[in-house]
Formats: sequence, C-alpha cells, structure tokens
Amino acid sequence: MVYTIRDLANILGYSQDQVRVRLERFSQALEGHIRKGRYNRIEVDNAGLAILQRAKALEERHGDLRTVQTLLRKELGNGDGTQPPNHDGNGVKQPLDAWVKLVQTLEREVADLREENRWLRGMLEELQRRSLPPPKRRWTWWRWWR
Repeated sequence: MVYTIRDLANILGYSQDQVRVRLERFSQALEGHIRKGRYNRIEVDNAGLAILQRAKALEERHGDLRTVQTLLRKELGNGDGTQPPNHDGNGVKQPLDAWVKLVQTLEREVADLREENRWLRGMLEELQRRSLPPPKRRWTWWRWWR
C-alpha cells in the first residue's frame, strides 16, 4: 500500500505540514521507502509508515525530533557505526561485486549504443545526400537585365 501526505496525517494524527517536516527530517531513515508519484505527490510505502509510527512513539517518549532522529539512526543501524554501509538492515551482506559487474555491463552497453548511434547518423547523412537533388540556382529578376 502507498500512502500520501494526507493519508499519513490522518494515520499519525499530525497536520500535513508536520508530516512534511518529519519526512524531511527522517529522509535518511526513509530512503528507499519514499518516492514521487503521480502529479509529483510524495508517496510512502508500508515500511516507511512503520518507520514514521516508530518515530512518533519515540517522539512521545522523548519529545525532541533531534533525539528521535538519533535514536532512529541507531535502531536502523546506519548511525552508530556497528554495520558497514554494504549491509542491509538485517545484517546480511549485500553482493557488492554483483553491482560492480552490473555497472560495467551497462557501461559497455552504453558504449555500444553510442557507436551504433554514430554509425546510424552517418548512414542518415549519406542517404540524405544521395536522395536530395542539388540545390537549384535561383535567378532573380535583376540578373536578367544585365
């Protein structure tokens, strides 16, 4: 399910402006769970809603958004330094080599497509040169009076 700012305001009991402030404040924790939808609306998925609900519970307990932000970072494992950046939230190491291979493959594909584009543009210019007649010499009336 995808939630808009209005939906989040109704669920969490905040105003829409308060939801926007929290989305901005907790953007690092919500990375991957927030996106722009149709008509540039901000949409949050179920995991993002769970993070915002946890943030609300921490805010009710501690009262300060900065403290909540710090506690969320520690809970999610991206603020206390215990998990390296190539681990996901469950502590499972992500295959970094697979991403490197994918990037290299895509770079090769882009280079091939650029070469093909260059060749096609050359063929287009050649065909245009062959198919179009040479430009006609325009005679104007004052050249006839000479």
